[in-house]
Amino acid sequence: MPIEEEPGSRRQQIVALLLRQGPMTIADLADALGVAKTSLRPQLDRLVLQGWLDRDRRRKGPGRPADVFSASDRSRQDSAQQTMGELAWFLLEEVADTETRSKVTSVLDGVGRRVTSRLRPIIGDGPPSERLRRLSEYLSQRGILNDTKESRQAITLSIHTCPYVGLADGHQQICAMHRRTLADLLGAKTAEHRCRHEGQRCCEFAVNVGSSKPASGAERKRKRPAGAKKKTKRRK
Repeated sequence: MPIEEEPGSRRQQIVALLLRQGPMTIADLADALGVAKTSLRPQLDRLVLQGWLDRDRRRKGPGRPADVFSASDRSRQDSAQQTMGELAWFLLEEVADTETRSKVTSVLDGVGRRVTSRLRPIIGDGPPSERLRRLSEYLSQRGILNDTKESRQAITLSIHTCPYVGLADGHQQICAMHRRTLADLLGAKTAEHRCRHEGQRCCEFAVNVGSSKPASGAERKRKRPAGAKKKTKRRK
């Protein structure tokens, strides 16, 4: 999930140009963007380090080989995710227009279960604090800016870049789905204290580490000792 940024940013301009034109040297990019090579090079170096661009070196005649930049697989995936985001919006709008509110909630509950199923192997088991640490790392890897703050009874998860930006603005059920998904992944009661879509600066969730949620059927089966047999009532 990409970090939110203003449309037309320099990174977007460079990636869009490389996607359209193919690999380009720094001189070609500077001419196309109308900027000096000296100011563009640090930006290109940073984008290479962040994984947005690939760099190769090609020799054209005598002299030092020239750096050639191209859009990376990450850039192509990010572009595809933006298109998928629009498709998800249209799908949600269609469901909201043609189905009842309870049906929309039911659909989003199913989406939440799919998200939980996909992330559970990544987040794993263990105490809520350990799960939250792994979840925070995963979100950061996906470009979602977040912070955690721990106290004796609860851990606060602050998400500064909403993974459902755009979609949740008109459909608050998505925020409820997000909260339930977090609770299922962390195995603890989770409450949303702040919501970015209600004018707050971030989405803030309080994870109650003092009382864990009951284990699901799959988790109980996974935790049952090897060789243990299910007790059955003896008929009289």
